[in-house]
Amino acid sequence: DCIRCPEDDVSTIGPVTITKVTSGDVIVGKPITFTALNTGDADDIKYTWSVIPNTVVIASVDNEKITIIFDEVIDYIVRVVANDYWAGDSPQSSNYNVTVSETIGQVLITAETNDVQVNVPILYSASVEGNVRNPNYSWSVSPNTATITIRDTNKALISFTEAIDYIIRCI
Repeated sequence: DCIRCPEDDVSTIGPVTITKVTSGDVIVGKPITFTALNTGDADDIKYTWSVIPNTVVIASVDNEKITIIFDEVIDYIVRVVANDYWAGDSPQSSNYNVTVSETIGQVLITAETNDVQVNVPILYSASVEGNVRNPNYSWSVSPNTATITIRDTNKALISFTEAIDYIIRCI
């Protein structure tokens, strides 16, 4: 009596690959789903998932699928190990390298005052909602009859030369 006898047909897991199912960039806070695929004929595979470094939120695991919420703008490795007691090539594993992208999100512009007067400079500040580390700011005013004294930081000192409507942009 043997459990795995030489004369039995032995199933295989085959090579395992990880595929990112969720479209788009991997960004902080966005749930990203991965799935493990194998090429063998084993039918009782158990998948064990891990993430290096382990600073993520595992939103859900459904054997061959995992949904992860990454919490930092760093590089990660998603790893899966496939095991099947009856498979002749068990265990099999695969790694998937993940780079979490920076995002700017919306740019919010605020003014130090709402009392706008012709030729009186007003200091405007911009802030981003995303996780970008060192954003570059580019200020513009339309129509371009205003004067921008500071424009390469998150602040702009703007003087309006006419009493008309202006559009302030920061990208």
